[in-house]
Amino acid sequence: MAAMEAGAERPIGWEPRWLQALRGAQRALTAACWANLVAVTAGWAGVYLLGDRWWLATVMLFSPRWLWAVPGLVLLALAVLFHRWALLPLVAALVVVLFGPMGLSLPWRPLGGSGRAPLTVISLNCQGQAARPAQLRALITDVLADAVALQECDYPDDLLRHEVFPDGWYLQRKGRLVIASPYPVTATRIHRQEYPVIRWPRVDALYCILDRPSGAIGFASLHLRTPRDGLSRVLNRATVVDPRQAPVLERDIALRRLECEQLGAWFEQFDGPLIIAGDLNMPADSAIYRDTWSWLDNAFSQAGFGFGYTKITPVIGIEFGLRIDHVLFDEHWDAVRAWTGDDIGSDHVPVIAKLVQVKDQ
Repeated sequence: MAAMEAGAERPIGWEPRWLQALRGAQRALTAACWANLVAVTAGWAGVYLLGDRWWLATVMLFSPRWLWAVPGLVLLALAVLFHRWALLPLVAALVVVLFGPMGLSLPWRPLGGSGRAPLTVISLNCQGQAARPAQLRALITDVLADAVALQECDYPDDLLRHEVFPDGWYLQRKGRLVIASPYPVTATRIHRQEYPVIRWPRVDALYCILDRPSGAIGFASLHLRTPRDGLSRVLNRATVVDPRQAPVLERDIALRRLECEQLGAWFEQFDGPLIIAGDLNMPADSAIYRDTWSWLDNAFSQAGFGFGYTKITPVIGIEFGLRIDHVLFDEHWDAVRAWTGDDIGSDHVPVIAKLVQVKDQ
């Protein structure tokens, strides 16, 4: 009787303390989920706009992209257990992470020029002699390649002719860049990295004409300056980043931009259909990439499915990928399909693209 009277004295809307605590936790969880959406969206907008412009955004640009998903995954587990209404901002944040930092690509352009046979291009950074010749030859044969661009290739020409490329293929090589094709390869031109000034500047672009029966096309193998040195100086195990080293990375950014601007002007001298394949050492969301290479279309961005990571880097035992190898082309082409190949020994994986010519010279 006393218990009933005590219960009757409780005010309307009264809740036990455990339920009050649960509702408070749910409100806090919901707020955290919305804050995660805002942080991911604003953070990636900052990296997209300032990556390869400002040193700290550049560090984030070249950092593991899966890190952006970690807070959302933790909140997702809590939301499923305690408050499913909080899933809405988490799903939105997941979409931002997938298509923003992680670079999920979906084919978006319909096939053009279907009356013409596609041209199949392979690009691979060989990492010296790390790429396995037999597997590279099998890839070339399996996809019926028409043009191959290699970077950082230290294999001798005899090995390339007899163990990598099919019999009868034409080969051109300058420095560590290689172009090979079943079509005659002529009119070789090279571009050298001019800055910083050194006595023997390396070749960063090899351009050739491929004499196809349907018409000649320009094809280039490219290997641009790496940001590795600047990034390694800025990163610090004790403090994660060391702002005192920021000028080193900023100088590196300036040199990479200058190289791209010079190459863009260099390619303007060549007429006719153009395809550029190689290791640009930058993702497509880099400000340098957008400012200097947006006059060309990107095969994977146009016709690839998935993330298309081409460079695999281990950090404290955990690997992460970035899409820094690209097949680019001018208005004479459309991409039918683009994908990355299997690991064949290098720290890069091959990028393969099928292109259809939609405009004559």
